[in-house]
Amino acid sequence: MPDSSGSPKPGPIPGPKHQSFELGASFMPVPTSLSLNPDEMQVLAWLRAFKPNIVDAERTFVVDRRAIAGAIAWEMLENPRGRGVRAVGAGKVHLFNYSLSAAIIGGVVGGAQDYDTVAKQTEDYGYLPKQSLENRRALLATPAGAIKYIAAIMAAVADIAGRYGFEDIRTNPEILTNVYHGSDLKKWEEHLRGKAKGSPFKGGNPMDIWVVKNTRFLEEAVGTTDLSVSQAPVTCETDGADMTVTAVRGSTLSAIAETKYGTWELWPLIYDLNKIEIGPNPNKVRIGLRLSVRPLWRYSAIQIADAKRRAATWRSYR
Repeated sequence: MPDSSGSPKPGPIPGPKHQSFELGASFMPVPTSLSLNPDEMQVLAWLRAFKPNIVDAERTFVVDRRAIAGAIAWEMLENPRGRGVRAVGAGKVHLFNYSLSAAIIGGVVGGAQDYDTVAKQTEDYGYLPKQSLENRRALLATPAGAIKYIAAIMAAVADIAGRYGFEDIRTNPEILTNVYHGSDLKKWEEHLRGKAKGSPFKGGNPMDIWVVKNTRFLEEAVGTTDLSVSQAPVTCETDGADMTVTAVRGSTLSAIAETKYGTWELWPLIYDLNKIEIGPNPNKVRIGLRLSVRPLWRYSAIQIADAKRRAATWRSYR
């Protein structure tokens, strides 16, 4: 539909008329320059309502907010379902695999392996605290909890790509949503083991195609990302063992972090690993001190984001 100037205003590709269970309520229309059908307007309003959570998740897990919002919007608009046993909240993060879902419907309890979903894997990889099945269900049923899980999953996906020497995808909603929709962390690792290093990633599943076509809608809902390529973690290709750096005259933790990680902001990671040897003041690194430096891929997105948050505290030390 054109606006008053006669120019078309791009909006989401119209989907079927429905209300998705994740919405949870009816929302009042919100201001927008896009021409939207009622369902699209409801999703826009939902995303606006929870924009603070999505922005906070972007900052905490260092992944593009448009990818987080895109996964949620696609599930609401293009994959409508009633509430079921597999998914209970925004983004439809799965609690069970297909075999266990079928077993529950049939009245039979499945094996423990049926619980090995991407949500549990993300906890196992250290991106979120480990939860019981019931606690995980309760968290995912809340918008804030679901948003946090989606962001953590995408952070793990990006970290794994970096670990295997591939391009940074933290600000690439197309690839983040492609993997979110079509894989889990273990399958993603297996895929990368067989992929030629340095080869580009390509999208192509229904979610990432929709996200690319509807970037304008997502930015209208949650804004553009605050991240830049320079803010994304820099990967270290090593066998996983800690490296050793010997301090010389003029050595500082921030300079070592700049050399090893590509940014001075990650010096708290080195300090935490060597705190006993360095002592209470990270500004005082003794000449000849042998410092351990852990490969960056061994840190979670939460640890990396926390290090960047703490980086400026060096001014507090004398």
